[in-house]
Amino acid sequence: MTIEGVLKDAIEYYTIDDSNKMKGAIIRQGRDVMSRLTLNTNATLSTPVLDSLKQVDMVRVFLNSSLSTVVFFLAILSVQLIYSLMLSDVDEKTYQYGMLRALGFRN
Repeated sequence: MTIEGVLKDAIEYYTIDDSNKMKGAIIRQGRDVMSRLTLNTNATLSTPVLDSLKQVDMVRVFLNSSLSTVVFFLAILSVQLIYSLMLSDVDEKTYQYGMLRALGFRN
């Protein structure tokens, strides 16, 4: 015998921000169903939604680490770009002052 249950107001559970709280709410509902059955009932509780959440959590961790890596490299590139632009401005001013001195200007 198979008993299938559907969460009442499932949107309420699926929109919880913290995944641990979501898992806890779903498990509480499953335990509520199991507690209403008699002790003679041979039933097991399976939660395919929680299995899917594990996969989503793994994808979330991967994307977070990838995004952090990209942000880190972009920060390094931006620092190098700013340093390069500042160095180029100094070199250009040094060249201009050198040319003015070569033309006879004093200060």
